[in-house]
Order: sequence, then C-alpha cells, then structure tokens
Amino acid sequence: MRCTRPVFQRLHTIYGPVLCLLLSLSLFAQAPSTPSQTAAVPRLVQFSGVVKDADGTPRKGLVGITFALYKEEQGGAPLWLETQNVQLDVQGRYSVYLGATKSAGLPPELFASGEARWLGVRPENQDEQPRSLLLSVPYALKAGDAATLGGLPASAFLLAAGAAPIASPATGASTGNAGANVPPPAPCNLTSDSTAVKNQVAKFSAPCNVEPSAITETAGEVGINNSAPSATLDVKGSTKLRGKTTLPAVKTATASTGSNSQPLVAVSSAFNSGTAAAVNQNFELQAEPLNNNTATPSGTLNLLFAPGTGAYSETGLNIASNGQIHFAAGQTFPGTGTITGVTAGTDLTGGGNSGNVTLNLDTTKVPLLNAANTFTASQAVTGNLAASGTVSGGVVNAGSSFTLGGTPFAFRTSTYFSSNAYVGFAGSSGATGNDNFGAGNGALGFLTTGRQHCGGSERAASQRRRRQQYG
Repeated sequence: MRCTRPVFQRLHTIYGPVLCLLLSLSLFAQAPSTPSQTAAVPRLVQFSGVVKDADGTPRKGLVGITFALYKEEQGGAPLWLETQNVQLDVQGRYSVYLGATKSAGLPPELFASGEARWLGVRPENQDEQPRSLLLSVPYALKAGDAATLGGLPASAFLLAAGAAPIASPATGASTGNAGANVPPPAPCNLTSDSTAVKNQVAKFSAPCNVEPSAITETAGEVGINNSAPSATLDVKGSTKLRGKTTLPAVKTATASTGSNSQPLVAVSSAFNSGTAAAVNQNFELQAEPLNNNTATPSGTLNLLFAPGTGAYSETGLNIASNGQIHFAAGQTFPGTGTITGVTAGTDLTGGGNSGNVTLNLDTTKVPLLNAANTFTASQAVTGNLAASGTVSGGVVNAGSSFTLGGTPFAFRTSTYFSSNAYVGFAGSSGATGNDNFGAGNGALGFLTTGRQHCGGSERAASQRRRRQQYG
C-alpha cells in the first residue's frame, strides 16, 4: 500500500513515514465496518431562524421552508437544497437540522474545496431571506472525509473473502488468508467525447461513459435545448406537464393588502412602421384578490396588457369566482348584434346605455288600461262603440245613424227649414217623410213612427200648415 501526502497534509512532515506505517498495519488488521461506523461525523447541521411577514408580523404555525447552499452571497444557482415543514412558535422562531430530509444528510463534497458556503432561506410565498455565511462547524464534514482514502472507508481496501489460498513466496505454504491476494475489480475509467462544451451538464450514456446532455447551466440559469438561457429555466421546445401547475401568490395577504398570483405571460411581436422596429405585445393573466380584509374575501382572474417595455395595466376583462365574466368598456358582440343604448321614443319615457334599462308609457299621451282617462283632442272610433255607463258631452257626431239600446236611429234635415234637423227611427216612414220635421230655427225634433214631437211654440204653426196643405 502506498500512503500519499495529501491525506496527511495537516501533519508535520517529520511524522509522515511513521504514520503511514501505522495506518497500513491498522487497515489490514481491522474488520469491515458498518455504515454507522464510517459516518463518524454527523452529516446534519443545526440552524435557527425567524420568519416574519412583509410588514414585520411574526408568522406562526406550520410553514414550508426551502434551505439552499450557494457558492456566492448573491446570485448563482444553488449547490444543494431541501424543503422542510417547520413549526414556528408565536414569535416566528424555529430550529431545524439541515440535511434531515436526505438519507445521507449534507454531502461532504459541498465543503471539500474549503470555499465559503452561503445558506439561503425561503419561506413559502415569500422571497428568499438574505443569505447567511456558514462558519467552521459544517466544515467538520471535511474531517469525516479525512478518515477515508479517496472517500472510501478503510474496509473497502480489504480483499474479498472466498478466493483460493495462495502459497507463500518463501515457503510455498498456504497463507491461510483466503482471497488475500485476489486483485480488486478493474477501476471504471470515465470517458467523454469531444462534443462536450463549457457549462453543459454531463450525462451517463453508458456505464463509465459520460456524454454531453441537452441541459446547460450558466450564471444560475438553466437551459434545456438552449445553450444561452435568459431565465431561471429556459426551455426550447414543447413542454408536457403531467401534474398540477401552480402559480402561487407573490406573498401572504395581510389586513392592509392582498397579494396577486405569480403571472402567466404570453408575448407576441408586431412591427411598428413609425419606428421601423418590432415591438413586443405582452398579455398577462393573473389572479387578483377581491374584498380583502372582509368577511367575504374572494378573487378574480384578470387580463392585463403592456406594449413593448411599458407597464402592465388592466384591460377590464376578468372572471369572477362564480364564473361570471366582466367585459371591458366598449365591448361589442358582432354577428348577433350589440345593444349600445336604449332611447325612449314617442309616448315612452326612460331608456339609457348602461346598467338596467327601464321603459315606461308617457301617461299624458297614452291611455291607461283599467284606469280613467281624459282626452283633450278630437277622437275617432272606427267600429262599434259600447258603453255600460252614461255617455255625456256637448256634440255627438255619429255620421248618418247610430244605435241606442239595440234600436237604430238616423239623422235627417228638414226639407223646409235647412237649418233644422230631427232624429227618427232609421227606416221608419216618419223618419223619411217630409211631413215629419222640427220647426223653428235650429230646433231638434225627435219623431216616432208616423208622429212628430216638436218643441216650443212652433207646434201650432206646424199644425196650421198641415191643415192648409191637406184640407
């Protein structure tokens, strides 16, 4: 066995030969160790912190927290991360063991280089807190690696049992150490072809063979089929998600303010002839709080728009929690027609172009049903007129005839005095003969069949004329 200097680099040079000899003897003498023996240094690191809302109010209860280790104080991709469900006290304080969710705890390789490591803490629905520099205690994991050779425990270098004993070079007798000189398996030499490039994540295309993959990582941004990513995850090509996709709230709501969801953005590009340049047209879909800090909080799904690099603004189109759609101002519906306003025409009142529109009859112009009406202008009735009550008024115009109580009447004018008129039964001899008339200036006579009834002093004169005419 050969003892290399890097394993004992912290020891003084003068003890090197002695320690190397002692270690060689101990490796051959010790029995195979169990995993609990090789992991002499615990791979868990205790960490304590506090979680508060944006307004400084301590959070409490069970909260999911993501812990990540970075190479830099700011920016960069995490070297390692895990998420734990942490119980907060009333002051928002907690204490956890980093690596508790991993079967092997914190990997020693994180601290093998001796470089600084920064811990980032991100509570659910909040931004990551300022990173903390890990001090010397986690680097004790490096001491656990120093107790191994090439990362393997000493027992890994014992020859496998079960091989046939071999003769001693000096005596030819069996050593009795079964399999002591059986050679270990051939090492796996990792190879890669010449197509690998900087920042490209490697993959195993076969055992002991590393090839370039379609994943690129640079400056904390990961690209898939994209060697120059411009976002935390930049995918070129189709994406299939076989589970729920969640866009959580940017932060937890408080009594003073609610919180929108993370947005879903769709971008188109349109050419502007005025500036001779293409301009992005950005649409954003996000959930927004409604009735915050009330007994009936709710939310809406809103559509926003931003031209080019401008700020997003509401379009006015949103969907309520009950599925009702609120349309933007000026919305029209082609095909079936769009009503933009209702105008009250003649004899109507009301109308409008928004909200609930009501139309009513103008009762000064349109008669009411089942109510008394007063007419101020001349009225004409085509057809029969029936009245169950008293008909009163000044002048009754009924043409040449009319009916009262089922009996027809006719209007006639005297042949002797053109200014006189009488009313007789329609079709009777009295109503058609010249001898039946009403005398007097403007007198109206009512006749029965064959008889006349004239009013006033004109009756005697009428009788004298009849005697003179007929003898």
